Amino acid sequence: MGGHGANHDAMLSEADLLGRHRYGALTLETRACAGALATLGYREVEDLQAMADFTEKQPGVIKLGALGFSAGSATIIRGAARLPQIGTVVAEGNYINHYEEITAVAAPPQAIDWQIQRLVAVAYALTVGVWPGEVSPVWDLPAISPRPLLVIHGEKEMERTRGQEQFAAAGEPKTLWVVPGAGHGEYYKVQPKEYEKKVVEFF
Repeated sequence: MGGHGANHDAMLSEADLLGRHRYGALTLETRACAGALATLGYREVEDLQAMADFTEKQPGVIKLGALGFSAGSATIIRGAARLPQIGTVVAEGNYINHYEEITAVAAPPQAIDWQIQRLVAVAYALTVGVWPGEVSPVWDLPAISPRPLLVIHGEKEMERTRGQEQFAAAGEPKTLWVVPGAGHGEYYKVQPKEYEKKVVEFF
């Protein structure tokens, strides 16, 4: 699952990589592409459920794994915590908590940025029907255990995503890869050989 607004070919490079190693891969267009409301990891869990249900019905399927980036990563973490048929999870560059992501840029209360951040959070709550602070992948990470988890964050985004804190929240077995020199979404681009080795060996 790709990030916010990703269409079905946003992660074709990763799907092609898995395909070359004889794994099947299913991608999708996000709700935003289909003209529906994007909730950045909340209702998208229903889409992951639909993907899992569809994939399980395909011939030759033995196990299911999930790989997601950014909002797609938040979705697969939250989804895997609720869908036991997902046996392995690769989570790339996701936020730690949606409200904290909205308010990540520090600003004093009198600043317009501070006010806009809170308005965005309220608008999300009114539109989606849940407070963004309740959309919290870090709360769901422990429930993935004892299924294997690979957490990937770029070196340049670790402070923003609080990747180390997320990794600490997860149960075993778990692996953290901080990609040297990589920013948000640059993991495969910056370290293609190491990315291939780590992801393929993990699955």
